[in-house]
Amino acid sequence: TLIHKDKEGKLFAEIVTKEIVEKKLYWGYRIKESKSSLSKFIKKNMYLVIATSIKGSKYNEIDFKAKISKEQSKKPLLFLFGSPRLGLKQLLKGTDTKIVEISDLYVNTVPNSGVRSIRLEEAIQISLARLLHTL
Repeated sequence: TLIHKDKEGKLFAEIVTKEIVEKKLYWGYRIKESKSSLSKFIKKNMYLVIATSIKGSKYNEIDFKAKISKEQSKKPLLFLFGSPRLGLKQLLKGTDTKIVEISDLYVNTVPNSGVRSIRLEEAIQISLARLLHTL
């Protein structure tokens, strides 16, 4: 399924056909790699930044409409995920940057998971499913 926003900011889901996948016209969400630091990458680009962490606010306790302006909701989304070894705070350790300074939302998308860390591919799917319909 391909999820996108129209000009008014409404979300639409579109079924991606097998032919499109086989022709490699669509492969799912996009991943960007940057040679610059996380804070510089985000400052250079205009994204609605959602940082995910076990230490963030529980997604079901956030009033997204109050936290995100209409203008912000029209920006492309950038989700930040840590790794099993390093969370986002550890990735920024040694810099003068804090997560709350570079993100619009700091969210725990899987509260009460019962584990210290979940797999990235699971975190991506869960985060997209739980947050996209609220923005």
